[in-house]
Amino acid sequence: TYHAIAAEDLANQKGEQGSYDVVLALELLEHVNEPSEFVETVQNFAKPDGLVIYSTLNRTLKSLAFGKIAAEYVLGLVPCGTHNWQQFIKPSELARWVRAAGGTDIQTYGLVYD
Repeated sequence: TYHAIAAEDLANQKGEQGSYDVVLALELLEHVNEPSEFVETVQNFAKPDGLVIYSTLNRTLKSLAFGKIAAEYVLGLVPCGTHNWQQFIKPSELARWVRAAGGTDIQTYGLVYD
């Protein structure tokens, strides 16, 4: 099942907690106001043996140069003002939030735009 809905709204629907084999939260974590709360909400959608996959921008100088300045102001890949570099997420922060929400077996992979 695919849902295009706010995580908080889906969480309020009866029977949705713990019912998904795979949950994808891609390229949005850096845009929410309370990422730790969002991670907790998302983690609760997965079955106990389910998989949750996050994709987000790491908060590094390289991501500032490419994910913010180049993507928005040089290449025009996304509208100017789309990203706030201070809201980019370090892997250690995401790992801490996932563990706090009961997640385990955290694996981190770096990707670059091709």
